[in-house]
Amino acid sequence: MGRTTHLTALRKDRRRVVFSRTAAGLEWREATHLWVDPNRVSLADILAALTPVRPPRRCIVLGGTTVHDWFLGHALIDRIELTIEPVGFGSGLPFLTGQQGDVTAELLGRGFALIEQQELNPQGTRLLVLVPRR
Repeated sequence: MGRTTHLTALRKDRRRVVFSRTAAGLEWREATHLWVDPNRVSLADILAALTPVRPPRRCIVLGGTTVHDWFLGHALIDRIELTIEPVGFGSGLPFLTGQQGDVTAELLGRGFALIEQQELNPQGTRLLVLVPRR
């Protein structure tokens, strides 16, 4: 997850990899929190640091555009579950750096397929499920 997301919902009891440009490569800042500067450390090094503690098998990616960009760039996304909230605060937040317009169209253009869509409440909140076309 990104640093801001981590700090917003801090939980010392949860295992986390925190992406931050302030990390000096790989740093265990808590027994359960590995801080990583993904621009200085390879994926192999991140996995090697995690394996003795708990081998990574499944992960949830939380964060902003930089985190999403990194995981997509490394082809590490198997499934996207995205909620779209119809709240009036401008155009919302982009999912990816450089995103132009609708996130669904952007992800479809990047090789994902929409496999499920449902309305979650009367206010119009939608859940989209996308997977890579492989």
